[in-house]
Amino acid sequence: MELRDYIRIIFKQKLIVVGLAIILGAAGFGYITRQAPAIDGSVTFTVVNSERFPANQYGCDYYFAIQSSALLADTIDGWFGSPNFVAKVYDTAKVALPSDTTRAAGRIFKSVKEIEKSPIVVISIKTSDRNETEKIIAAAAGVVGQEIEQLVKLGKLPSSFSVLASDPLILESKPKPELTGVVGLVVGLILGSVIALGKHYFNER
Repeated sequence: MELRDYIRIIFKQKLIVVGLAIILGAAGFGYITRQAPAIDGSVTFTVVNSERFPANQYGCDYYFAIQSSALLADTIDGWFGSPNFVAKVYDTAKVALPSDTTRAAGRIFKSVKEIEKSPIVVISIKTSDRNETEKIIAAAAGVVGQEIEQLVKLGKLPSSFSVLASDPLILESKPKPELTGVVGLVVGLILGSVIALGKHYFNER
């Protein structure tokens, strides 16, 4: 069979092809339209060690201060993978913890360090409620501050360390029903064409 034969078969079953395309396109558009926008919240923590080691003792000015800051940033990064720490953040924010297992709770927050030995760590979370996101991000910054203060009081962290939290960043990502509708339309055309060709094949047998 040549290409024009396939086109002729599909055109002959155009009601199936067009109908399925319209149904899937409309279904995709309608589904996405009903979805709530996704809310992304993030806060950036910067670790600073104000202690200055004598250059003649270590041979390289602020190298060890920078390295120790990066290690504390790694610790903060690890906190947000701890179910107990995450539960404390949600409790402080007075928001119900959305996970019922410790494994799921440890995956609620996403942490990013652009450079491996960087003293900067970005913590983010995605929800469907702007008010809850703002509370959670603010609570995350507060709980980190409390943990640092506690470590200093217990003598487990030198008082030269400080953790600076940025202002919370809240972004709203709205769904795109038009794009989903077009994708549904294309999928419908392809699926309808396959059905039309299949129907012709079995009718010819």
